[in-house]
Amino acid sequence: MKNMFKKAAALTLSLAIIGTVGYSVNSNGNNFSIKSVSAAAVSEDFEYSVNSEGKSVIITKYAGKNLDVVIPETIDGLPVTAIGTRAFADGNTSVKSVAFPASLTEIGFGAFATCSALTEIDLSKTAVTAVGTSAFNSCLSLKKVLLPDTLRYISDYMFAFCENLTDITLPDKTRSVGPAAFWMCTGLTEISIGNEVAVIAKEAFGYCLSLEKVSLPDGLWIIGERAFVQCVSLKDMTLSENVVLIGDLAVGYVLNTETGLLEAARDFVISGYDGTPAESYATDNGFIFISLGSKAALGDVNCDGSVDASDASAVLTAYALSSIGQDSGLTDEQTALADVSGDGSVDASDASLILSYYAYVQTTSDAPPQPPAVFFKQQMS
Repeated sequence: MKNMFKKAAALTLSLAIIGTVGYSVNSNGNNFSIKSVSAAAVSEDFEYSVNSEGKSVIITKYAGKNLDVVIPETIDGLPVTAIGTRAFADGNTSVKSVAFPASLTEIGFGAFATCSALTEIDLSKTAVTAVGTSAFNSCLSLKKVLLPDTLRYISDYMFAFCENLTDITLPDKTRSVGPAAFWMCTGLTEISIGNEVAVIAKEAFGYCLSLEKVSLPDGLWIIGERAFVQCVSLKDMTLSENVVLIGDLAVGYVLNTETGLLEAARDFVISGYDGTPAESYATDNGFIFISLGSKAALGDVNCDGSVDASDASAVLTAYALSSIGQDSGLTDEQTALADVSGDGSVDASDASLILSYYAYVQTTSDAPPQPPAVFFKQQMS
């Protein structure tokens, strides 16, 4: 088991950077600066520099005339690992396609912004972990995007104003969607959000006028303010018990064309569990709420509404009884809540995880704290 305090510290740091609801995701490669030490050089259609370690190449500008561009795997014997700031953005509005090398790990700020003829982006075979702000902003003809499993963050304005993008799947290992990442993607009809996404930032999918279907993961726990504002085709949303914070006007708000003001769509439907923020948000904003029933949090073995030392004690008692061949004393529901490690058994490791979560809640500055299920999943990964 990884050290709980390291995990809590890492989460605290990330939330300190991104805030809670109206934050800006500016870490882990989203607004990164690609450093180079060599003077600019030219290789066929590309201007490039060598990175600060002298071990790889950064494409700094595309100067060719081809409309179908192939970025080489190597230049001068060094792997091409990065595409720099606005490398394709200036004067390349006619580029239709770009083939990316498997060696690629970073794409800089605005690298392909305003490449208005670009129709497809396939990064699925690359090792890209970081993509800069506005990297594909205003690629007006972009229809298809394939992202790599290695990408952890969708950066600010990454695909904003890509009006012909119709659907997208975010990788399972992606952790957050940055502010206005898909702002004004008016042709977007469907989104599948990866299992690890914990945060959808403010205005992430604002003004996606055609958006009809959103698949949200169980691990999602923060939806930022105006995240789905003016998504006029979106009529309902299902939220898990792990969503602990929903920002102002996050979902269900549309523009009144007469007054110019945002108003709650009274026929909007939110499905969720009783007593959760999903129910509160629906009630407070006058939306229709469909109850999925009541559901205790993972680890809340005694079902008292909190995960604490008493739950760990209940787990240890059950484990001791079952170890000597006696009935554990837990109902089937309690047994499921007690198996926080997900290994199919209730034992001391589950009690330890519950105590770790209790310690995290008591000491963290995160606002709000991680939901128990998300915490336990990260501890076991």
